[in-house]
Amino acid sequence: MLHVRRSFMVLCDRCSVLVFYTAACFALIHSCRGQSEVIGPLQPVVALIGDDIILPCNLDPVMDAFDMAVEWARSDLDPRFVLVWRDGVDLESKKHPSYTRRTSLFTDELKNGNISLKISKVKLSDEGTYKCFVPELNKHTTVQLVVDSPVSTVEIFKLLGTTISQDLKWETNINSILKKTQQRMYFLRQLGKYSLPQELLIQFYTAVIESVLCSSITVWYGAATKQDRCRLQRTVWAAERIIGAP
Repeated sequence: MLHVRRSFMVLCDRCSVLVFYTAACFALIHSCRGQSEVIGPLQPVVALIGDDIILPCNLDPVMDAFDMAVEWARSDLDPRFVLVWRDGVDLESKKHPSYTRRTSLFTDELKNGNISLKISKVKLSDEGTYKCFVPELNKHTTVQLVVDSPVSTVEIFKLLGTTISQDLKWETNINSILKKTQQRMYFLRQLGKYSLPQELLIQFYTAVIESVLCSSITVWYGAATKQDRCRLQRTVWAAERIIGAP
C-alpha cells in the first residue's frame, strides 16, 4: 500500500512539472508573439493620380498575420477605415465609401508578416496619413501618402505675349508677329493714300507696328534664323516705302 502511495505521489509530481513546462512554453510563445513590431517606411510614399501604389508595412520579427486583425485607417475620415481584415476576410462594408473596391492586402504574403496596403487608381483626395494597426499586438505605425498631379507637356505656349515652342525654335513666334504686323500694315497703307504728314505716319508706325516687331526681341532675335530675319526686314522696308523714309 505504501509503494502505491509513493508511486502516486511521484506521478503527481511529474504531472505538476509537465503542467509547469507546458504553461511556460505557452507563456514563452505569447511573449515572442508580443515582441513583433509594426514597421512602416521612414519617408513619405509619393504617387501620381491614377497610379496603383503600395503603402509598405510589415511585422518584424516575421509573424503569420493571416489570422490576425489588421486595420488601415485615416483619422480625418468618417468612417475612418480604409481597410479592415478580420478572420481571413477583407470587410468591404467597413471601408470609407471612397475606398470601396480600391484597397486590398497581399493575402499570399500575410503569412510572411507583409501587411502592406495596395491602393488602386489613386485620387488626389487619397493624400494623407494612414495608420496601420494590429489589435492583437496593440502595435501600429503610420505612413504618409503624397499625391502629385502628372506633369503635362505642351508643344506651344505663350508667355507675356511671346510664343514659345517645345523645341525652343522661334519660327512660330515670328510667324505670329508677322501676322499681326501685316494686319496693321493695311491701316498704314490707307493712311499713306491720304498724303498725311510723314511725321504722323512715323508716329503710327512706331506705336502700332514697330512695337509688335520689337516685342521681347532681346529674347528671340539672337536665335532667329537668317530666313526669319529677312522676313522681318521686308516688313520694315515695306513700311519705309509707305512712309517715304529715305
